[in-house]
Amino acid sequence: MAKSSPPGKTAGKKEEVPDEKNRNRLVTAVAQVFYARSAPLPTPKELQEYDTVLPGLAERIVSRFEIQSNHRIALEKFPGLTIGGILSLDEQWPGQLFD
Repeated sequence: MAKSSPPGKTAGKKEEVPDEKNRNRLVTAVAQVFYARSAPLPTPKELQEYDTVLPGLAERIVSRFEIQSNHRIALEKFPGLTIGGILSLDEQWPGQLFD
């Protein structure tokens, strides 16, 4: 026959009865963290994490950025240059008068 516990007690466990003033107190803590940034390149820490996933990936990302940056700088030297040719002044600056 199994050994039974006296009424109000649990076998093998201690029951703790809260003191009177804390009996109905419920404390809830919620923390929410939001992180956002806008930049052309990942942070150094993020680049390091990319390298742990795939060695050499950080170098490839930075190299891609440098190539794109140089390309953009070259295009900005000729503001009227487009893929199809050269725009007229009227198309470049509509509403502007040039003498």
